[in-house]
Amino acid sequence: MNEISFLGFMLVGTFFLGYNDIQYKRSLEKGMDERLLVGLPFLVAGLILIVLMGLIGVPHVGAPFWKAYTATVLLNVVSQAVFMRAFKLADASIVAPLRLIIPIFVIATGYVFLAERPPLTGMLGIFITMFGVWLLLFSENAGSWKNYFSSENGKGVLLGLFGSLLFSISFPFDKITVVSSSALFASGLVSISIGALTILVHLYSPSFRGTLRLSLKNWRPLLNISLFRAAGTVLTNQALVYTFAAYASSLKRLQAVWTVVLSGTFLNEKHIGKKILATAIMFGGLLFSVIGR
Repeated sequence: MNEISFLGFMLVGTFFLGYNDIQYKRSLEKGMDERLLVGLPFLVAGLILIVLMGLIGVPHVGAPFWKAYTATVLLNVVSQAVFMRAFKLADASIVAPLRLIIPIFVIATGYVFLAERPPLTGMLGIFITMFGVWLLLFSENAGSWKNYFSSENGKGVLLGLFGSLLFSISFPFDKITVVSSSALFASGLVSISIGALTILVHLYSPSFRGTLRLSLKNWRPLLNISLFRAAGTVLTNQALVYTFAAYASSLKRLQAVWTVVLSGTFLNEKHIGKKILATAIMFGGLLFSVIGR
């Protein structure tokens, strides 16, 4: 029963988050401020979830919650900004699959922070993704690697890799916040805090204040993004209670598959066939890690 619940929550939640990636990229292409795309959707999504929690009831909050909450908020303020910049510089179909390497890092961070020890078969399955990473980058690189990484796409890849490392560090803390309270409470409070802190950090900038005022007049696209983020976040967080952090992180990367598939339809990005193949290989390795447990 736990396995069915885990898969159900993850499949639906990751689709919502994958579609959210497409909305982010389209908004960036239209010139929307990347700082705004982190701040407001997280803030509004968190408020939506907190209102829902108020209708259900406030859960018991365990002692480990607040330290984990502080760590994940601070890490996500940086990692979300880094990943949004990566989306601005590179194709969504090249940046999103980089999340598939997060479970490689989560093996280490899950062990350090949660004392979880996935078996060797699971670890081997995760490392299959490295071949997929190579294939993904090879499909984009027609010249020298030096020239590629000096291009906007290449810089986006480097930022995506750095953001993935930060996400892997925050992921165990995400799990602690959920298991020591509830998915709804943790998702809501963490999202509000990430959004509010991001906005506060950038309020000193006149250009940011100008785009903030403008966005409040054109609020519908941001509300749509916020709704999908709220739904995707709470569903994927709820799945965390059913398995190891490394395994949950693996299946959560299905978000990247949805993003690559949808980017061909909504963004008309190039080499989608090759990117789908590379992403499928990466994700296949992660599924092997889940089944191999």
